[in-house]
Amino acid sequence: MAIWSGSGALLSAVSRSDVPHAPCRGGCASTPGYTEAVSAPSSPTDSIVNWLARQDQETQQFVLLQLMVMGGRAWLEVDGSPGEIDETIDALRRLERGPSEDVGLAIWLRGLISFAVSKMGEQGWSVGEKVNRELLQDPDPQMRQRAERFFAEQPLREKRWQRVAAGWREFVVDSVTDEKLDEWMAGTIAR
Repeated sequence: MAIWSGSGALLSAVSRSDVPHAPCRGGCASTPGYTEAVSAPSSPTDSIVNWLARQDQETQQFVLLQLMVMGGRAWLEVDGSPGEIDETIDALRRLERGPSEDVGLAIWLRGLISFAVSKMGEQGWSVGEKVNRELLQDPDPQMRQRAERFFAEQPLREKRWQRVAAGWREFVVDSVTDEKLDEWMAGTIAR
C-alpha cells in the first residue's frame, strides 16, 4: 500500500504491524473486520482517520474507494481488500505533516468523506440496485452471487449505512468544523 503526492513522490508506505490495534469493544464486536486504533487522536486528521478506523469493513472500503476515485489514483492506491484498507488507514495516520498541512488534509478528507457518505443515501441505493440488477445477469457466477448477496442484505445494509451517515455528520459537528480546526491550529501554534 502506498500514498503518493501529486508530483509522484512516495509520501508513505507502511506495514500493518507498525500501528497497534485492538478489537472493538462496546457494541461493535459483532461487526466483521472491525478494529479500533489504540492511540488517541493528536490532530484533526488523526480524528478523521480514527473515525474511519472505527467503521465496519464495508464502510471503510466504500469511503477509501471514493477517496481514491475523487482524490485521484495518483494520490492513493488501494484495491479495497481488508489488508489494503488497514494499511491505508495506518499510512494516513503516519503521514508527516505540520499544523497547517494537517488542517489542509483534514479539510480535504472531511469534504471527500462527506461526499462519499452522501452517496449512502437514497440516490446511492438507486445506483447500487441498478448495478446489481445488471450483475444478476452476469455470466460470472461470483458476480451473480455478489448481486444476490446485495439484495439479501440490502435492508440491514441500508439501515447500517444510514447510521454511518448520521454518525459522520455528528462527528463533523463535534470534531472538525472550520471553527474547531481554527481552534486546534491556534492552540498548536501557540505551544
